[in-house]
Amino acid sequence: MKDFVNNIREEITSIWKLLNDTTIFLTRIKKFNEYENQIRDWRAKLQGFRNNPDIHKEIRQNIIYLRNSFRSQGYDLKLGSKDVGVFGFKHDDATLYGFKRIVVAVDHDNIFYITGEINHQELMNYLASRLKNKSNYKFKNAHSLWYRWHNNVLQFCGADSESKEDLEKFEEFVENNKNLVLRKMKNLY
Repeated sequence: MKDFVNNIREEITSIWKLLNDTTIFLTRIKKFNEYENQIRDWRAKLQGFRNNPDIHKEIRQNIIYLRNSFRSQGYDLKLGSKDVGVFGFKHDDATLYGFKRIVVAVDHDNIFYITGEINHQELMNYLASRLKNKSNYKFKNAHSLWYRWHNNVLQFCGADSESKEDLEKFEEFVENNKNLVLRKMKNLY
């Protein structure tokens, strides 16, 4: 009996995690409102039928079906539990809080970046030369930032060399393109 109860707890926990990751993903791509009632219904069923494996299976299959439909549209749902945001400015002591230097160049549907321990201006110069050698890319919309992963959130902060206006532009870009930013920058650590 104890094994049965433990198995049900593990099953419910995994379904809740899948549902929470899906909710975060839908919020990030700004489609949560379209699925809010369905999510609410699944949550209510999970709470109301805790010991019913048939309901668990049905909900899991429905969530997987929804996730597969987004995958077929080109979304990367492995990033479902992750988020990204811009959190003001940090100074050179940011490294004490786990932040690292990064320079990011944004171009519509593409993001170029470089990280390192040298100062932001040197990183900027290196990225600019790398992009010019790579193609006819016009170097614009470049941002001097700090970044870190904290509780599954990719946090960016402006460096001292970043203007307030430029950081606001970057924040707007991030807010409107969270899925793109996470997909392009998922390997940052």
